[in-house]
Order: sequence, then structure tokens, then C-alpha cells
Amino acid sequence: MKNIIGLFIAILLFTPVLKAEDDCISCANTLQVIDRGLEQNINALNQVSEANKVRVDLIEAKISYGMLGIGAGRAKIYLTVSDGKLVDLNIDARVGVLGINSDISQKVTIDRLKRGQPLEFFMDGAAQPTLRVRPGQGFNEAGGVATVEIWNGRSYDKETINISKNLGNQYKIYHGNVARTNEVTGLSINVRGMSVSSMYVGGYKIETR
Repeated sequence: MKNIIGLFIAILLFTPVLKAEDDCISCANTLQVIDRGLEQNINALNQVSEANKVRVDLIEAKISYGMLGIGAGRAKIYLTVSDGKLVDLNIDARVGVLGINSDISQKVTIDRLKRGQPLEFFMDGAAQPTLRVRPGQGFNEAGGVATVEIWNGRSYDKETINISKNLGNQYKIYHGNVARTNEVTGLSINVRGMSVSSMYVGGYKIETR
């Protein structure tokens, strides 16, 4: 009789513990399901966001070297846009000077552009960028005013540009004020110097319509 009573008491005492353990296992399983669901939703949103990203080419810079203007490469300045809003500003370039080939890629995201961080183009080993695009105050997802700074060996020559949408709702670069005749169609840069790291711009031309 005592053994039966003892067994009964043991069942009463341990049943809540077992139930609590079962509840914990059930909760853990539920949380794992929720986590997997959230992860899938986040992945789906990221895929949609990536799918919505579009590259918008702004201008191509032709780079030449020396007094004879020997072809040295090209640099492309372009935007990444999502849902019509600017995501980042990029430069991709391939330059061959003095027997040295360089592939250069730089990107600045919109949050950094809004804080005024410039997009910079460095030749290999150079202490300062040969070309810099510095966003002005108020630059945002719709674009805005920026300054192109071009290293001449002593200081930076500066040109004002405007990255803005045209009447066709496409992003374009304008030299100065936004006007169709000011739309930039290209940039020619002639670099000079006896070493890649000391290159400077001997001359440049901003091409417009």
C-alpha cells in the first residue's frame, strides 16, 4: 500500500515538470518555425530588392596619356537605381599607362553620399585621387548638385554638375544648370606623369549636347 501511495505522489510531483519540458520543446519548435518563416520572408524581400535594382550609365570618360594623347583606357560613371531612387554612385575603369594595367572600381552608397562622402578615382599608389565627385548639400535619392574635382598636379580644378532626372524620367548628368543643352555626353581626360603614382591631369574636356 505504501508503495502504491509513493508511486501516486511521484506521478503528481513529476507530471508538471514533464509537462513544462514538453511545453518548452513545443515553444522551441514554434520559435524555429517562426525564425525560418522570417528568414524566408527576408530572403524574399532581398531578392525582390535586388531584382528591382537597375544600372544607369551616366557618362564614359576617355583616358589618354602624354602629349601625343595615346589611348590609355576608359572609365564609366554610373548609378544603381531601385524603384526610381538612387542607391549608389560608381566608377569602373580600366587604365593602361607605362606598361601597367589597372582595373579600378569604386562605389559610394546613397547614405554616404547624403553625408557628403565623395566618389574617388585613384591611380595605383597615388596619394590623392585623380578624379573626385563630391556631392553637395541636399544630395539625396533623387540626385542633386555635385562637384567634379580634377587633379592638375598642384590643386583641383572644379566643375559643377547636376545629377537629375530628365523629362523622360531618366537620370542624366548636366554641366551646371539642368538644361537639355547642358546634358553631359562624355568626358575626355589626358593624364601625364613619369610614374603611375604621380599621374595628374594635363587637360580635360566635358562634352555636352
